[in-house]
Amino acid sequence: MFAPKVIVRISSNEAGSCRVCGTYVDGTKDFEAACNHVLEHGLKCLHVGQETILGADGGPWQTTVAIFGPQ
Repeated sequence: MFAPKVIVRISSNEAGSCRVCGTYVDGTKDFEAACNHVLEHGLKCLHVGQETILGADGGPWQTTVAIFGPQ
């Protein structure tokens, strides 16, 4: 399957449905598997990096994000 115009964001702080096929992917439990799932759709990894969000206590929380898009 090839998804030419889809942008997918995987986060180590989020889980949800794959934007390409609807399969449940969980970046919180297995970030690598979630990323590999998206790569299987023919998307290319465009960026991997850190993101700072507010944690439950209001303090900073570091997460890892990966952005995938068309080749």
